[in-house]
Amino acid sequence: MKVISICIDQLKPGMILAEDLRDSPTGIVLLSSGSKITEKTLRAIEQFNVQGRCLVYFADQNRTFTESSLKKIRQEKNKQIPVRIGKINLQAKKLYKDTYKTVKDFYNKSSMNKTVDLYEINKAAESIAAEITRSPQVLLQLAFLKTIDDYTFSHAVHVSIYVTALAKYINFPAKQLHEICLAGLLHDVGKVDIPLHIVNKPEKLSDEEFEVMKEHVRYSFNRVRDFSGVSKDMLNAILQHHERMDGSGYLEKLKGSEIHHWARLLAIADVYDAITTDRVYRNALLPHEGAEILMSNSGKLDIQYLNIFIRNMIFYPVGCKVVLSTGEIGTVISLHRNMPLRPLVQIVDKDSKKTHTINLVNNLTTFITDIIKE
Repeated sequence: MKVISICIDQLKPGMILAEDLRDSPTGIVLLSSGSKITEKTLRAIEQFNVQGRCLVYFADQNRTFTESSLKKIRQEKNKQIPVRIGKINLQAKKLYKDTYKTVKDFYNKSSMNKTVDLYEINKAAESIAAEITRSPQVLLQLAFLKTIDDYTFSHAVHVSIYVTALAKYINFPAKQLHEICLAGLLHDVGKVDIPLHIVNKPEKLSDEEFEVMKEHVRYSFNRVRDFSGVSKDMLNAILQHHERMDGSGYLEKLKGSEIHHWARLLAIADVYDAITTDRVYRNALLPHEGAEILMSNSGKLDIQYLNIFIRNMIFYPVGCKVVLSTGEIGTVISLHRNMPLRPLVQIVDKDSKKTHTINLVNNLTTFITDIIKE
């Protein structure tokens, strides 16, 4: 079958993509190869302001795309798309909950004593790094489902999981996975030195209060550097995790390559968890909304690491129940490697109890509007 190159603005309903159509700034796949262009998808492409050229399958006037030919194209593409996800087992759940308890105990003891032993939380970091090395998606599913509501301590657990998984996908060696995981668990320990009325304030901080809150970065660094065996990489990650690529962060207003690469990883994990978790003063964003916020801040976050994060994270774990923009309730039954924000959802008809599936990759105007936690 012939393939031709055309301008994006020349796409018309009925055409079939011969390559993935990506959002240029982020590299995120908007439409996968084999997708049929419709009026709806054209509107979606316009919303993303996709420009440039793309490849499409060509059919001349004497030949049209039959259903069998379309099916063959999709089958060839879909061979590579489904992602196998490990099942959330009791061992992973126990590790997740035990790590939360360890972090809570460590932070509480730290608020009363600056010479707290690092042994238990270090063991927790080793266990998380080992589990993510074996099966990164299992712990990620737990983190994305946000099964623990206590933000102060669950945030540290979630960030450690996200940053360790991200480091794994960048091929960090085992020792460094353990260290960056520990950095994730400890990155906010300095908040124990911030007045509680500021840490727990149920509304936006004043400018003066925010200046006080910023100091938690320095306090975290000062506490962690007192422990033996802590690497410079870990300390830099903790000290610089609020720096931003455009120089708009704090404490030192560092820019680009001035920021340690571990800190750039930690920044992505920290921001993502913060905006996708319920707070007293605002509701959590949904996973895909959080990803969109990250992408809109690509000038502040490391774009290469951000692309890896978006492409590899499990935003809607298999088995979780979701509400669609159509009002339908369904269960995520499969994910797409190139479009993790657009899963395959199985819907059960309320009346007939028959099931049908909606592939959000091919239905760009249908979105997940909520996750049902059970």
